Amino acid sequence: MTTWRANPEEQPDAVPLHGSEVFPAVGDRGTADRTPVAEIMMMPVVCVEPHQSARALCAMFLEKGISGAPVVDQKGRPLGMVSKTDLIRWTCEAERNLDCTVSDVMVPVPVCVNAGETIARAAAIMAFERVHRVPIVDSSGCIVGIVSSIDVMGWLAREHGYVIDERFATRSG
Repeated sequence: MTTWRANPEEQPDAVPLHGSEVFPAVGDRGTADRTPVAEIMMMPVVCVEPHQSARALCAMFLEKGISGAPVVDQKGRPLGMVSKTDLIRWTCEAERNLDCTVSDVMVPVPVCVNAGETIARAAAIMAFERVHRVPIVDSSGCIVGIVSSIDVMGWLAREHGYVIDERFATRSG
């Protein structure tokens, strides 16, 4: 799984994360550097399969009130991500219709975060990759949760004494 795509030569103080991939070494910046991302991840995760129709995907997004979902294989391992933005791009940029499958529309090879990583690392990866959500995977690479930029912002607001909404009061799943 790709978790960070920085170039080690551009960051001499980087610490290897997975092989040649790196993550910048930084000092402790607060609770975000100590809190596991698993504490804010949403469970269960609404996942889709690559063979599903794009029309059914649109209906599911509306029904579930979500804006994106991981695309998984039969074992629950991520193959890609698909979002409302991907659907809009597919239909508008090339003037295509939705008579296609999820695999046509999805962004392949999603950025994933291990369940033991910190909120700070997950937020940095999401910012670097310019994505609004990342699947959280276990040691076998299967999706166990998902974290969105809203989840991170809600946690940050709570950490600073703000209560935004009941949804952010607890994260039991």
